[in-house]
Amino acid sequence: MIVRSLILKNIRSYEQASVTFPEGSVLLAGEVGSGKTTLLLAIEYALFGLQPGQRGSALLRNTAEEGEVSLACKIGEDEVLIERSLKRDTKGVSNEYAALTVNGAKEECSITELKTKILALLGYPEEFIKKNNILYKYTIYTAQEQMKQIITEDPETRLSILRHIFGINKYRRIRDNLTLCITSFKDEVKAQQIEIKILENQEVRLEVKRKECKELQEKVTLLHKELEEKKVLHLASEQTLKEIGSKQKEREVFEKEIEKANLLVITKKEALQTIVRERKRLLQSLQEATPFDQKKYEQTIRALVESKTTEEILNAKLLTCKAEHAALDSQRKQQIERKEKVFNLNHCPTCLQDVPANHKHNIVNEVESLVVSLSKRLTESGNIRKELEDQLQKQRGIIKRLEEEKQRADLARSKEVYLAESRIKEQELYKNEESLIKDITFLTEHLHQLRETTASFTKFTALYVRKETELKQAMREERSAEVSLAESVKEVSLITKEINFIEQEIQKRKDLETKMQKKSKLVDWLTGPFTTLVETTERQVLLKIRREFSKLLQQWFYSIAGEGLVSNLMNISPL
Repeated sequence: MIVRSLILKNIRSYEQASVTFPEGSVLLAGEVGSGKTTLLLAIEYALFGLQPGQRGSALLRNTAEEGEVSLACKIGEDEVLIERSLKRDTKGVSNEYAALTVNGAKEECSITELKTKILALLGYPEEFIKKNNILYKYTIYTAQEQMKQIITEDPETRLSILRHIFGINKYRRIRDNLTLCITSFKDEVKAQQIEIKILENQEVRLEVKRKECKELQEKVTLLHKELEEKKVLHLASEQTLKEIGSKQKEREVFEKEIEKANLLVITKKEALQTIVRERKRLLQSLQEATPFDQKKYEQTIRALVESKTTEEILNAKLLTCKAEHAALDSQRKQQIERKEKVFNLNHCPTCLQDVPANHKHNIVNEVESLVVSLSKRLTESGNIRKELEDQLQKQRGIIKRLEEEKQRADLARSKEVYLAESRIKEQELYKNEESLIKDITFLTEHLHQLRETTASFTKFTALYVRKETELKQAMREERSAEVSLAESVKEVSLITKEINFIEQEIQKRKDLETKMQKKSKLVDWLTGPFTTLVETTERQVLLKIRREFSKLLQQWFYSIAGEGLVSNLMNISPL
């Protein structure tokens, strides 16, 4: 990084100042309190902001409310301008504004963002950004008291500081990590040694299991042979039982035939009883039946038709008579109303003149004679009507009697059809009765023969039971042999698996021994040559830094003090 210029406003003793730095080495010289330290603190503030434990009031001018610092520099190939400002408030002095301009591109940032970007531009390790580490400030400015503190620290602390400043603390991390790795590897080797010790007796156990497996395989062979013999006995017993069983099945067939024949006999006897009862009932019905008179039935039909015709004629006459009677009664009522109307009439409704009394009497007499005539005709009509109603009532009685006779004749006629069907059915039942009697006789004889045949198979029953017992015993023995064989085979399988497992354990022990040997060699190498290599490399790096630092320090003092002073600085070293 090359500092170009520095602008201050209200920073400590400077109210307003602008400093341009020439290229090359620069020496700040002046009286105590002239502001040399302020310039260095301003550069530090511009680059890194307020440091941990540093107060803003230590930078801001006592009489000012705001202060600013602008630092222009070149970092690598980039032209960089850093701007920061401070502000005083009731709580104190704090950062107010921060901005970064890189090659003319300006960006306002937060305090943390600006610090992160600057540390990245300067190439500091990332851990300086996230941790509370201010070692980076020593490459810019270190106050005299802090430098004195660093110089008076113990060698290991000063060496740790130099490692951080020059970015070579990775060698220490390598040694620390190496220590962790060696410890971890040693622990693994110890664990492997314990596991190998546990697996040492597996070879003896493997030999025992192989011998046990061989004995079990011989036992399996014997059991397999025994099982084959049991199967032969089982098959022989089964064949014998099958032959006897066929006889038993024949017997069962005959017994089923007997059951069927018995059932048929019972069924046919029941059917015969039913037929006998039905035939007896039909014969009794035929004996109690009355004959049907066809001629009398036809006469009743004709008389009924004639009576209904006469009824219809009388109904028609009665209706006509009722109509005439109603018409005469209506005329009579009209004439009576006319008589009353004329009798009460004083003025003619047409000409509005008075009606003479003699004229009213003439009309009334005429109407009365007409009413008398109509009353006479009504009386005659009523007599005729009553006579017709009597005749109609009488005729209806005749029709009712004829219909009752017809119903009785129809019933006798229907019974005649039923009786004819009953005679036919009785003949059929008679034939069925004879057939059933023959069938029952045949089935009875067949049942006798079947029972005799079934009795001849009785001797096979006891033999079948005995052979069945023998077969069950043979099956039990076979199953027992199969179970024993299966158990032995399973035991052989388990022992074989155990042998495989032991062999795997032995192989695992051998693999562990190989790994342990390799890891032990690795631990020896890491403890010896590699550790020495890391320490030597770090020492060489530090020596190189020392040489470079001495050379730069000589050049710098030579540029400001001349050759005489440089000869006295030959032994100065940062270590």
